[in-house]
Formats: sequence, structure tokens, C-alpha cells
Amino acid sequence: MDWSVQKISIFLSLLSLVLFLFLTNCSNNTSRTTPHEKTSQSDSSIEILQGDSGPEKPIADRREALLPEKETNEKEVVFEQTIEPIAEKKAEKKLEPIAEKKAEPVLEKKPDGRLQDSTPRPFHPYYDLEPRKGQVGLLDATKLKPHQGNVLANKDGQVIENLWIKGSIYVQANRVTIRNCKIELGTKRVSAISVRALNGKLVTGLHVSRVEIHGGLVGVSLATAKLQATGGANANKLEYVYMHGVGDGVLGNDFTLYRSRIETVIKPWGQNHSDGVQVFHRGRVKIVDSYLDVGVDDRKSGLANAAVFIGQDYLPDVQEVHIQNSYLNGGGHIYRHWKAKAGLQERRPTKCSVKDSWFGRNSLWDTAVAYVGKDGSPVWSNNRYVDNGKLVSLTKR
Repeated sequence: MDWSVQKISIFLSLLSLVLFLFLTNCSNNTSRTTPHEKTSQSDSSIEILQGDSGPEKPIADRREALLPEKETNEKEVVFEQTIEPIAEKKAEKKLEPIAEKKAEPVLEKKPDGRLQDSTPRPFHPYYDLEPRKGQVGLLDATKLKPHQGNVLANKDGQVIENLWIKGSIYVQANRVTIRNCKIELGTKRVSAISVRALNGKLVTGLHVSRVEIHGGLVGVSLATAKLQATGGANANKLEYVYMHGVGDGVLGNDFTLYRSRIETVIKPWGQNHSDGVQVFHRGRVKIVDSYLDVGVDDRKSGLANAAVFIGQDYLPDVQEVHIQNSYLNGGGHIYRHWKAKAGLQERRPTKCSVKDSWFGRNSLWDTAVAYVGKDGSPVWSNNRYVDNGKLVSLTKR
């Protein structure tokens, strides 16, 4: 009995399981759509969307039309890379050197009230020999030691330097050097530097440099005993010498005056004939890049003769006097190329020249006059007035 009940219970359980599986399978078949039905539904949907707008599209295209459009949201960010065309490399421009800006000229007033352009330029004897600028005269005044009385140079090769001398220097030896000295004489009727004869000959090798001479009858005298030095114009040299308040600047022969400034005064003791440079005896003189001004001849305090005076009566012929790029001013004639009388014979300087020089306006008569030598001397070339640049004419006799 019990076994029969058990069998019935098992059978009913199996029957319930079969029935459950059958019902489940039927439910799945009802929800599914066959491929043919699905296609029919899609076609009808396409036809509804298409309407009468045109010919029917292929199935694939119609399906794409039914797909929903993609929407871009914050999660889907599309980065588009923009490729710019590569710019052509421009040819590098060569940099030219920047030209230096020229300094604007600075105008300075000279003592005569005229303006001077200080822009760099070639040396000019009128502008570039200023004692106050240290261009001429003492090199270093702080080194000067006072010396009262005369100084004698009687040893060959002797050097006299850094002295403030209240007296004269007498040179009686060869190759004497005088430098960075100041010589003060006031109104004494003596020469500041006097070269004397040695064994019947004029001494040579005198070198005067960076010396200031104030006062006295003559600045430098090389006119002793009418002698001639060996070496001509190169025998003695005066350079960067500043003479002021002297009666005569340089007297004599056989010397070179280079970049020096001479300002004479009409002799306070009443003697006439003040010259910047007077050349006589044998001559052989060079005046280069120098400034010579003997002031105005007013005929009251005395006669300022000439800035340069060549020749003297009763003396041998003068020759080889050359003036180059110098400033001359003052006197009866600023430049006098004179004649000499030796007995009944008249002699005139020869082998002389004046070139590229500048002249002032202070002369009583003609600016320049010459008793022309037998060789046509002097050679006169490119000499001009400093105020307007006009050529200076030479009066020939």
C-alpha cells in the first residue's frame, strides 16, 4: 500500500515538470518573430518614412536611415587635429654693422671770441697749440724745483730738467737736453737760452722740449759768432716750446722749430724790431706746425717787425728756410724775405719755401713781401688767411 502511494507521488511530480517545460516553451515561441515577419515589419516602416519622396532605396541604405543618429555628449569627445601647412623658411636677413654715430661738434670759444669746432680733424697750428690744454709748454708743472740764477751746460750729453729757473741757461756743450723747465726773466735784456761757440764752432745736438719761457730779450739765441753748425736744420731742435712776453722768439740758424708757440711783445725797453723768428747767417731752418704772433704794430710803443724775418745786412747768404703748415701774424709785414748788402753787392735768400700755412690780418703793410732770389725763391704755395680761407698773395720785389 505504501509503495503504491509513493509511485503515484513520483508520477505526479514528473507530470508537473513536463507540463511546466511545455508551457515555458510555448511562451518563448509566442514572443519570437520569424525572419520573414521581421523583414515585413522593417519594410513597412521604411515605406512609411519614405513616402512619396523618391524611388525606393536599397535595403542596406534604408536600414542605415532607420539607425538613430549618434549624439556627442561630454563622454564622447572627438578631437580633430588641424595640420597647418609648414611655412616656408624665410631667408635670414644679414645684419649690417650699425654705423657709429658721429659725435656732434662741440663749439668752444677762443680768446678772440670766435667759435672753434672741437670735432676731431687734422692738426691745425691756429687751434691746436694751446698752453691751457697742455698742447705746448710744460709737461708737468708739479715736478718743477725752483732755481735762482743762471745754469751752465758745459758737459756733452748734459740733461737739464724739471727746474723753475730765474735766470738764463748757457749752452757750451754738444747734445744738451733741456726739458720740462720754466725760465723767467721779466724785462732783463738777456736771452733765456743762449748757445755759445765751442772751439770755434757752433755747438750741435741741442734739444729743447716742453719748455716755457717768459720774458727776456730773446727766447733762444743760436746766433753766436756768425758760425755754422754741422747738420743744417737737423743740428738743433726746439719742440713744444711756449714763449710769451719775449722780445724776439728764436734768432740764428741751423735749427728746426716744431709745434711750438711764440708770442712776442714789442720790447718794453724801447728797442724796435721784434720778430717771432729771425734767420740769418747761413740759414738752414725749418718751421713746421708752429704758431708765431708778434702782435700789432701800433707805431707808438715800438715796431713789431715780422712773424718770420729772413735775412740781415752785412751777413753771408741765407738759404734753405722752409715754412710748412704754420700760423703767422703781426708786424710791418707778417713774412719778410729780405735782401742783404755786402759791400756793393746785394744778396737775396735762396732755396726757400712757404707752403700750406695760415696768416692773420695784423700787418701794417703787405701781408707777405719777398725780394725774390735768383732761383725764384721763395716757393709760395697754398697759403691762406685763417679767418676766411682765401689765398694770400705774395708781394714780389
